[in-house]
Amino acid sequence: MGIGDLPPPSATPSQPRNRTKRSWTWEHFTNIPGNRENPQARCHHCGALCGCHSKKQGTAVLIVHLRGCQRYKMSMGEIKKMVIPQYSEKLVRDMLAEMIIEDEIPFTTVDKRGFRKFVKTIEPQFPLT
Repeated sequence: MGIGDLPPPSATPSQPRNRTKRSWTWEHFTNIPGNRENPQARCHHCGALCGCHSKKQGTAVLIVHLRGCQRYKMSMGEIKKMVIPQYSEKLVRDMLAEMIIEDEIPFTTVDKRGFRKFVKTIEPQFPLT
């Protein structure tokens, strides 16, 4: 058989193989299809995007993300509640004023029932008078 007798190469481009995800991390991420050069995965808990290239990062980046993901920790029972370490009424008032100014929220927002319920849920000690 000579060189000229070889069959022509396939005209169809090679398709990526469907591989089964074996790492436990894939229970907490969804692979975002599209970019084969820089694949990404979205965290089910917080929605963050993480690189997941099989040759560059593998699942190491996903594991590191989960170790720092507060919502993942809350879902696993590691954190019961996110708490501000030290309550300061002045700090809360200053941050509320900054939010209203920065986001151009009407001042009347603080008088609304839904906002008051939200604040009481986050910090019951904060007086809304």
